[in-house]
Amino acid sequence: MNPFQAAFTTIGGLAMFLYGMRAMSTGLQKIAGKELKKVLAMLTKNRLIGVAVGTGLTGLVQSSSAVTVMVVGFVNAGLLTLKKGISIILGANIGTTITAQLIAFDISRYALLFLGVGGLMHLFSSRKNWQWIGYSILGFGFLFLGLNIMMDAFSSLKNDPAFHNLFVYFSQNPFLAVLGGCLLTFILQSSSATIGITQALAVVGVIDFVTAMPLVFGENIGTTITAQLAAIGASRNARRLAWAHTMFNVLGTAIFMAFFFVRYQGVPVYLWFIDQVTPGSVFVGGANISRHIANAHSFFNIINVLIFLPLINGLVSLVSWMVPGKDEDILASEPKFLDKRIVNIPAIALDQAEQEILHMMSISREMVQLSVQGLFDRAKHDLNKVQAMEKIVDDLQAEVIEFLVSLESSGLSHNEAVYHNCLLHLVNDVEKIADYALNIVYLVDNSLANGVKYSSRALDELRIMTGDVDMECELSVRAFAENSIRRAGEALELEGRIDQEKDDFRKNHLERLKSKECNLNAAAIFNDLVNNLERISDHAVKFAKWRENPYLYQ
Repeated sequence: MNPFQAAFTTIGGLAMFLYGMRAMSTGLQKIAGKELKKVLAMLTKNRLIGVAVGTGLTGLVQSSSAVTVMVVGFVNAGLLTLKKGISIILGANIGTTITAQLIAFDISRYALLFLGVGGLMHLFSSRKNWQWIGYSILGFGFLFLGLNIMMDAFSSLKNDPAFHNLFVYFSQNPFLAVLGGCLLTFILQSSSATIGITQALAVVGVIDFVTAMPLVFGENIGTTITAQLAAIGASRNARRLAWAHTMFNVLGTAIFMAFFFVRYQGVPVYLWFIDQVTPGSVFVGGANISRHIANAHSFFNIINVLIFLPLINGLVSLVSWMVPGKDEDILASEPKFLDKRIVNIPAIALDQAEQEILHMMSISREMVQLSVQGLFDRAKHDLNKVQAMEKIVDDLQAEVIEFLVSLESSGLSHNEAVYHNCLLHLVNDVEKIADYALNIVYLVDNSLANGVKYSSRALDELRIMTGDVDMECELSVRAFAENSIRRAGEALELEGRIDQEKDDFRKNHLERLKSKECNLNAAAIFNDLVNNLERISDHAVKFAKWRENPYLYQ
């Protein structure tokens, strides 16, 4: 194989390897979507729990990049504190070493078997979960097939003078090797891929263990580009998290490189330690070098976590100095919980959409409370504020709908599709509540501008109905968010009472009109106010109705 053929073969093998990594990760993320929500809910103030969650998540989905992007998104949305985010990232660094351990197993001969079994499962399974399991197995097969192809190409290239000299430079200058590993991972954005390449180079004899390790150190730095890219345009805390990931790996590499020149029996002391704990000495016959690299990678990250876990407060101080200033509030007109980078994990994405809708509902509920204040205290009337809030709800509605529509191509399960349809309807119900609140504040503004007077009984009835509508919003949302059938029943009962109040209060006001207790203008506006409040109740109770009947919108 001439150098050009070897180069093209390497590129083809690399593409197949990367596709395999992506397929395996995507399939596992689809299967584990609900588990991701559960483990994130387990988080406490305990740093060890955060590390365990990060390790488990990354091991589960076989992608530190996916976990990193997710955590940056949660910190950006305020769902995770910076410290908790850092602890998960530390764990993700351990979890990502599992891929190198898998590669170190000599199972590449079974690559075609994995391709066959995975492909058949993905194409012909009737159940979604089995299809995604098949897709993961298919990716596993492509990973090893691509690795085999690259190893064949490297075997041909190792005798090429230019290729050989490149790694001679790396062996003579470990810092240059760190830079090379870093740049390669910057380009591929996958430390698992670059470490797999390093293992392949070592197996075919292009590099030795001493040359491989600085490359691995650099590859650990290079993988932090994912967090940096994810944090572009995000909040200060999200950018601090990205820098914490970078500084963790940079400082860890600095520590290990400082000891790289400390030798025992003629070899770097760290590599001597790895050689002692791994079967088959690489310094005597070069046996099992792929496992040595995998173990060195794992111990590098485990030791770094043990060093920096007690120093998280110091790491927070460092990145807060690097990204100064008080973390700004996320603009209300921008989505607070949505992260389009994880739409390929429907269980998490749907949960984010729910949180955004509940956030919208809190704004709409506040609008309802503000809209009537001018009737009871003219000084509290604020038309401009309610108008601005209604614009925010409209903007958020558009964002949520766009986000939900983008999920339709993500392979939703039956239950996820039902829930997806529900959220599409509920986001419109929330927007309608904001519209009716805006109607009310316009009616109040008209009353104040024209000096319309209401009787004390009329105002008392409006207070009662406004209070009940506000309670309807709270009960319905709690029924939905807490998955409570009991609260749903209470919300439905209250909605019936509000319907009755509308009829009773309109009759009462008609009697007041007949008795000249109020004038015609006040009567007309009062009826409109009551009608709008009742319509708000109708839309709010949809949260409770869906909880009682998930097929409400079918």
